[in-house]
Amino acid sequence: MALSLCHLLRTLDQQLEEYRKQIEQLFKEHPDHALFGSLPGAKQMLAPRLLAAIGTDPERYGDAKVLQCFAGTAPIRFQSGQISKTRMRRACDKFLRHTVHLWANCFRRTSVWAQTYYESKRKNGMSHACALRCLGQRLLKIVFKMLTAGNRMTLSCTPEIKRNTARGS
Repeated sequence: MALSLCHLLRTLDQQLEEYRKQIEQLFKEHPDHALFGSLPGAKQMLAPRLLAAIGTDPERYGDAKVLQCFAGTAPIRFQSGQISKTRMRRACDKFLRHTVHLWANCFRRTSVWAQTYYESKRKNGMSHACALRCLGQRLLKIVFKMLTAGNRMTLSCTPEIKRNTARGS
């Protein structure tokens, strides 16, 4: 029994490796490979996922806010009388929300401004997941602008870095 399970796991591992190679090859051949491949923190694993989940047609969303809502990073705010609450958006594309969450976590490790932004959200009392959603919200806005302009991402293109550089940080 154990040997047959081991054989099955090895077969599955070989199939997964073959799928990874096919995904990598298809991603390299895609016309927007350079755009999604330029996303810091996305690298080989998350860039194809972002491309698949977001797509390459920004007209599909209309504006960045629709993409953010679709991805589940935009919070839902509601008010009743004197009570005002904010909660996480659950009606969204779960695959995209998970992909953006993973990317935001990887991105904050590669970018000083992203780590600073994340830490400021944590100091404001937000949970790890909530701070990553906030960072993902900003990253999706950048990606949407990249898609509409057809530009690759450079760390100097983000407004946060320009402000931090101007302050001497």
